[in-house]
Amino acid sequence: MEHQQPEPREGPQPKKPYSPPRVVEYGNVAKLTRGSNGNGADAGNGMTMMCL
Repeated sequence: MEHQQPEPREGPQPKKPYSPPRVVEYGNVAKLTRGSNGNGADAGNGMTMMCL
């Protein structure tokens, strides 16, 4: 039974050069956050608890 030499490990990979964050504009915040007339989870459905 032969003992094989472990393969030499490479050092840590070099870091990628820094790239600053990019600003992406998707449009007007009011238009993007406007709700729909659907019956989604945030519609309420009359399941609110009253505080006494």
